[in-house]
Amino acid sequence: LKCELEEVKSSLDSAYETYFSFEFRMLRVRGMTKTAEFASEIEIYFRQSSSDTSVNATVDIEGDFFKVIVTKGVTAIVTIGDAMKQQYVYDFFVNEKNKLPMISGIDELGNVMLDDAKSFDTMLIAGKPRSGKSWYVLGIIASLICFNSPEDVQFIIVDPKESNLFKTLALMPHVAGLHNDEHILEVLNDIIDNEAPRRKRLLADNRCDNIWDLRKKGVRVPILYLVIDEYITVRSNLKEKGMEKELDSKLQVLISQLPSQGIRLIFVPHRATGVVDKTNRTMLQFTASVKGSNDEVCDTLGIKNWKHELTNPGDVALKSSNMKDPLYVRGVAFGTSDEENSDLIESVAKAFYKMGVDLPDMSTLQVAANRDEDYIRDTLVGNNRVQFNVNNLKKNDW
Repeated sequence: LKCELEEVKSSLDSAYETYFSFEFRMLRVRGMTKTAEFASEIEIYFRQSSSDTSVNATVDIEGDFFKVIVTKGVTAIVTIGDAMKQQYVYDFFVNEKNKLPMISGIDELGNVMLDDAKSFDTMLIAGKPRSGKSWYVLGIIASLICFNSPEDVQFIIVDPKESNLFKTLALMPHVAGLHNDEHILEVLNDIIDNEAPRRKRLLADNRCDNIWDLRKKGVRVPILYLVIDEYITVRSNLKEKGMEKELDSKLQVLISQLPSQGIRLIFVPHRATGVVDKTNRTMLQFTASVKGSNDEVCDTLGIKNWKHELTNPGDVALKSSNMKDPLYVRGVAFGTSDEENSDLIESVAKAFYKMGVDLPDMSTLQVAANRDEDYIRDTLVGNNRVQFNVNNLKKNDW
């Protein structure tokens, strides 16, 4: 305000602290509208040094008050298990009206952001190596897997790195296929030319417009997600063969024509700039930039301005069709380390098999579905497949 403190006719109305931030409500000084300058001034007092960019402040005008949120810059890991301790989160996941419950992130005040992924036909999650991108993707996929049967949700995963994370995830009965990118076009052709026509016939025969109407009539067809990790690697390898445009055209078919049939896409590039075709990007319902620069955030989310620095692994700029404005969130994790992630995934996979799991018929997919079911069953449970019984569990099994 360029005046002495004693001349400022304002006071602190309330102050709250959460694990991630402080929230203040201050009586508004009328005529004071330069909230960006206000936020910058506040940040100075919370930062450890002049080079500290982990603390961010936002100031909004709400009636007679300034609402000030100051993030602490902490790097805490919040897991799905942590989130499920909140009653409203638990209630959301067990509510059968939410067909594909998932956690989109944790906001600055520690609130768990819940979404029904039924709304998101296509998801794009961008982030460089060591940004926390893989953990964020795993958190979303784990939500979809852990709270749905294999008959409800299936995944085809393309992973050029052939990482241990996706190899372990492929133990889940929800993963019909795991591939490197060598046969990515064949996988796409298989989905478009074989699986899609089968689903289209089912819809027509049952006089349904989409897969959700089909389910209401008792015809159980799983939502099929194609997950393409390291998308920039996939596209670069095809570009060397002069086939990147073929990839773009097939993805456009999948994004624009197949969602009503329950066929969806999750793709994970390092960045969106120059990688994802602009036509395809206009049809995305869920976009996230994990630890991206401000320019990368604006490009990925298709927005003009972004002021919140994403400095820590797991910091996410998020925009979805369920939101009014883009938001800063912390990504939710499955476990607290790569080793724990692998152990948890394997434990959940074993639990599904011990309960007695039924797999949908994926035989239409001649290339994409390459699951070795006998090997996986033997790896997880051997020959001791039994019907799940809570009374058989020992305390340590929980």
